[in-house]
Amino acid sequence: MFWDREDRKPLLVVGIDPGTTVGCAVLSLDGEVLALFSERGLGQDGAVAALHALGRVVVLGTDKSAAPSLVQKLAARFGARLVAPNRDLSIEEKRELCGAEGKNPHEMDALASARFSLKSIQQLLRKMERQLSDAHAEEDAYEVAKVMLTTPDVNVKQALELLHPLERPAPVPHVAEPLAPRAPEPPELARMRRERDALAQQNLTLKKVLSKLRRKSKRVAEALSRREETPERVASQSSQRALENALKQLAVLRKELQERDRALASGMVVLKPLANLSKGEWGVQRRFLRPRKGDIFLVRDPNTASSQVVEELSAVCDTLVYLEPPKSISPELAVRFVLLDGSSLRVQHIGPFALASRDDIDSLRSSRVNVDRLLVEHRERLL
Repeated sequence: MFWDREDRKPLLVVGIDPGTTVGCAVLSLDGEVLALFSERGLGQDGAVAALHALGRVVVLGTDKSAAPSLVQKLAARFGARLVAPNRDLSIEEKRELCGAEGKNPHEMDALASARFSLKSIQQLLRKMERQLSDAHAEEDAYEVAKVMLTTPDVNVKQALELLHPLERPAPVPHVAEPLAPRAPEPPELARMRRERDALAQQNLTLKKVLSKLRRKSKRVAEALSRREETPERVASQSSQRALENALKQLAVLRKELQERDRALASGMVVLKPLANLSKGEWGVQRRFLRPRKGDIFLVRDPNTASSQVVEELSAVCDTLVYLEPPKSISPELAVRFVLLDGSSLRVQHIGPFALASRDDIDSLRSSRVNVDRLLVEHRERLL
């Protein structure tokens, strides 16, 4: 797809139907339904965790003209563009947008909100795609879309300049004392740090844009102080609104950086669920779960397994957690994976995903290592 990058989380358009039961619909920029679910009592933190596991939220919409509090708070936490209709969508309009999809009214309203939001940015997406193609910069489509959809009053040229600033001379490296080797970071933690660093860089570029807008606003204000109502006054008001919007986006980015830091320190691990390891289950869930290096999968029935699925899964995953004790474990599974008994694991289900404490996972790993060591020692004594 034009907007996708294999090494990055997909850009998401999300529709939310708040209430006692919260409906959530997640679309790609190409309109593909990536997730559609509803959950009773789903709070703000739970929604953030579930959506963060799916990708990078850039547009968040509602079917109400006055955006509900939950939708506003989620848009602020993700730094996403908030889309609301001029008037509440009617039942007929929502049916036209979502058809018969959705298991209940909450999911149908969320899907209608997401598709209305995507429809509202289609013209901007087509313009971005055309200008990027003309500039032979298709490889920057992901980053340009992320900047333009979350930052007001930035065009393609400015977005490309933010992404590719003029090169500066590299500083003279400081020769430091050699440090003792450290244990490698878990892949998930390293990925979150990279995302945090990318947000920090975007924060820096936004500060530069703000500085430029402040200077422009000051010049126009000084001119207006010597004149009466003129076209320049109208331009000044527009610049002031752009400045205020940019300030809000900067505050959102700062808050998102803080959220990422808290996530890094929270010690939670995302578990991606599979009913079993059959071809049918893997074929349905693979595109939705988007397996990445270092993922941990929660498998309910590890005995039902396909050799092809086991081989594909072992390329990105070295750990399987099962909840129901298996009747038997095939040698292929035992060789390719670290198998952890999760029957005592405290698991928190959020939408389609599950969260578990990293300390609990590490404790299960440690127990598994001790059991393996005792078995080896027992075999050696028998020999």
